[in-house]
This record gives sequence, structure tokens and C-alpha cells, in this order.
Amino acid sequence: MNILFIGDIVGHSGRTAVQKLVPELRREYNLSMVIANAENCAAGAGLTGSCLKDLRKYVDFFTAGDHVWDQKEFEKEINGIHDIVRPANLSNMQPGVGMKIVQNPVAGEIAVIALQGKVFMRDSA
Repeated sequence: MNILFIGDIVGHSGRTAVQKLVPELRREYNLSMVIANAENCAAGAGLTGSCLKDLRKYVDFFTAGDHVWDQKEFEKEINGIHDIVRPANLSNMQPGVGMKIVQNPVAGEIAVIALQGKVFMRDSA
């Protein structure tokens, strides 16, 4: 089982890099799954359902971090998106979930959890 985790997709150039590089990496390393932090894929600040839709051909599951709410409409979109986790240590009153069990096509299940560090970070609800 080989899994690629992409640390952060930033803006249009990051999305373009994923589109160009991930198919080759999947073949070269026989990847069974690609997980990516997409919290900055929308113009370099936050994410949108539309950006995630464009990336789904290349990425199987997404994580987010402290920029998850930078695009305000995403607060309304996240509950309808089933292939993303936001930081689990945010308030339970915020939309979305911080952990999901996902099916790995070749080897059972994988727990995907996102946690946001607090040192040197601005306060969040």
C-alpha cells in the first residue's frame, strides 16, 4: 500500500502542479491513494467546493487547516462534501468533521484526521 500525502495545494499554480504531477506519481510509485491538504487551493487562501471538484480526478481525499474558513461560502458547503476533514480540534459547533474512516482501494480502511497546531497560531473558535 503506497499513499501520497500532499502538504498543501496553493492557488491555481498548486492545482496545476497536482494535475500534471499526480498521474505520473501514481504510476511511478503504484499509489493506492492520494490525500492532500487543500486549505489554500482557492486563490491561495481557503478552499471552495468548486476547487475540490476540479481536483477529485487526481486526489482521493482532502484535509484542511487554519485557512478552512477563508472563503466564507465554504462554511455552507463543507457539510455536503464527504471527502474532506477540517481540523478535529476546532469547536464541535463549527461545520464539518475532523476525522473520517475512508476505504483504501487495496488494503482496507484508513483513518484520516486533521489537527491544527496552536503554537504561533491566531486564536480560532
